[in-house]
Amino acid sequence: MSFAHLPQPPASPGEAALLPLLAALATEDRGKPLVEAQLAVLEAALLLARAAEAETRQPPADCLEPLTAALGSVRAAVHATSHALIRTRDGLRSPHPSS
Repeated sequence: MSFAHLPQPPASPGEAALLPLLAALATEDRGKPLVEAQLAVLEAALLLARAAEAETRQPPADCLEPLTAALGSVRAAVHATSHALIRTRDGLRSPHPSS
């Protein structure tokens, strides 16, 4: 998995804390809704940390890209979490084989 689509400013303390988590989850199957939700939330947090850092150093217009990308990541997290919830509820409703 690549995060090349994310803007690459210098690492902030908040970003440095998130990168190991992103790297660990990057080896997981992103086809699993819970993994996708976790990655999307971490990606949003990383983008928000970058937007906050940019806000202190650059004109407000430079915050638009990371903020827009963070919103997209949050939407992806909501969608993936909803999918995981529906799968779990469907699993509870289906009959379980008797042992």
